[in-house]
Amino acid sequence: SNLPEIEAEEKPVTGEEQKRKSIFQFPYFWFGVIALFFYVGAEVVSVDTLINYGLSLGFDIKVARFFSSFTLVAMMVGYLVGILSIPKYISQQKALKYFALLGVFFTLVAVFTHGYVSILSVATLGFANSIMWPAIWPLAIDGLGKFTKRGSAFLVMAIAGGALIPLLYGYLAGLKSVGSTYAYSILVACYFVIFWFAAKGHKMGETTYIVISLNRYFNEKISLYFPGFSYSHTLFVQRKPPKSRFKHYSQTCADHCLSGKFQMECTYPYFGRRFRQFKI
Repeated sequence: SNLPEIEAEEKPVTGEEQKRKSIFQFPYFWFGVIALFFYVGAEVVSVDTLINYGLSLGFDIKVARFFSSFTLVAMMVGYLVGILSIPKYISQQKALKYFALLGVFFTLVAVFTHGYVSILSVATLGFANSIMWPAIWPLAIDGLGKFTKRGSAFLVMAIAGGALIPLLYGYLAGLKSVGSTYAYSILVACYFVIFWFAAKGHKMGETTYIVISLNRYFNEKISLYFPGFSYSHTLFVQRKPPKSRFKHYSQTCADHCLSGKFQMECTYPYFGRRFRQFKI
């Protein structure tokens, strides 16, 4: 019998996302696709080339055949570290950034050393790669709303990096002027792309946020977070407290910021320090 077709519910978009009519209006998503492309390529190179790399360094096939297993063991260790530490001790975005830097470090050690040190450095890239897929994916599709399914399809297609980047490595490794060791240098570029996505790229084109903090004296601090940069402005205005500590205090705030104005309405309880976050 035919299998039933299961249709997932479309997640509706709200606020600023309502103005976006196409998935091409989400720049951070496409940077995520690019980051995933380079990640898959880096992972395939670090696993599938290791045996031939060992042979090129003079290792016997009886020894070299186990080298790829080292990468997979390192990856399993990375999975365990990610499970125990994310998000309890570190966010996905910060973990992705630090693991990308680890990838750069291990690659440089592999390129500028020889023998077992170089082999083990390539194998340790499995640890750096371990959390990248589950970190890049949610950062890329966050806020896509009704475009989430289509975005997921594009992210799956980014697996093509695992077919193309190893070809580039093989071409460079075959050149006498480069060789199999220095061919690993292409991974530095891959990890820098992933690092940039974790540090900046995942914010490009996201909805702008206003964060307002109000202390017990009703002094306001207004901070704006735009894609790629932030702006903060503090207003010190003494307000009369409401008659009751449980009565809410409402006001409308307006200020100029960089290229335009923002205006919002906020409500605060009159006790302690309160933080509210608003989308515009």
